[in-house]
Amino acid sequence: MKFTKNNYRIKTKLMNELIKITEENGQRAVSARELHLFLGVGRDFSNWIKGRIEEYGFIENQDYMVFAEIGENSNGGRPLKEYALTLDIAKELLELIRGNLLKI
Repeated sequence: MKFTKNNYRIKTKLMNELIKITEENGQRAVSARELHLFLGVGRDFSNWIKGRIEEYGFIENQDYMVFAEIGENSNGGRPLKEYALTLDIAKELLELIRGNLLKI
C-alpha cells in the first residue's frame, strides 16, 4: 500500500478509535503497552519495546518517554515501566508490524 494523505487519515482514525491517544502540553502520545496488546505481539512487552527502540533507533524524550507505573506490580518484583510513544512512532510501528504480518 502506498502512503497517501487518505491512508494517513484512515490510520489516524483507526488508532483514535482502537487505541487511546492522550494529549499533554500539546503532545499526543500512545501507551506502548496498549499498542502491544492491540497488535497481538507474541513476545512479552518489556523485551518487545526494548527491541523496537534499539532496532529502529528511537530517541528517549523525543520519540518516547519512560516512566515507572505508580503502585505495586501485581506479579511481584519491580514496578512496571511504562512507555509513552509519540503518535508518529506509534504509527510507524503499526505500519512495520502490519507489513511484516502481510509477508507471512
